[in-house]
Amino acid sequence: MDLGNYIYNHKGERLMILRLNSGNYFYPTTVANNGQAIGGTSYQLMPYTVYVGPHYVVKHYRNQEEASKHYYMGSQRIASKLNYHILGDEFPTTPSSKEG
Repeated sequence: MDLGNYIYNHKGERLMILRLNSGNYFYPTTVANNGQAIGGTSYQLMPYTVYVGPHYVVKHYRNQEEASKHYYMGSQRIASKLNYHILGDEFPTTPSSKEG
């Protein structure tokens, strides 16, 4: 069972997604809805996504961030650039610089 929380601004634009995924995890957590325990007792916080704007999205993992910058021509997305940042590193790396 997965649980999700979607956060929107006053214009109805999505700002953030938070998700919990059930399963057998090392750190058990009880999740309750209106005071009643739901599902199993083990949940994992999935990477959360922040929508900075229509052209920039950041996904946060435990020890890294994945940012995507989208380029549009009119209303059609024509390209995207991915950037990874290992938390604790001084300089972000792009996927191409991770290879070889």
